[in-house]
Amino acid sequence: MADKVYADGIWGNEPRMDAPDFVKGSIAIQVGKFVEWLNQQEGDARGYVRLDVTRQRANPEKWSFALNTYQPKSEARESVKPGWDPESEDSGSLPF
Repeated sequence: MADKVYADGIWGNEPRMDAPDFVKGSIAIQVGKFVEWLNQQEGDARGYVRLDVTRQRANPEKWSFALNTYQPKSEARESVKPGWDPESEDSGSLPF
């Protein structure tokens, strides 16, 4: 497993004590630093850079943002039994 890559210039915290229930936390972005880090990242096929929100071990009330490097195995999955050819069989028969 590769080491985590944490986003530079972005921080998060638990909601403040008097925050309403619908506030789940706060995020602070140091624009210049974050944009510089973001420009160094390679987005996915649609141009997204995805981040995982994680709690810091040293201070669980604070959040970190780690680069999500997950890559699906394949976009086109085989949805039928391998070796089954729908063209060679009767349209009423099932592949299993």
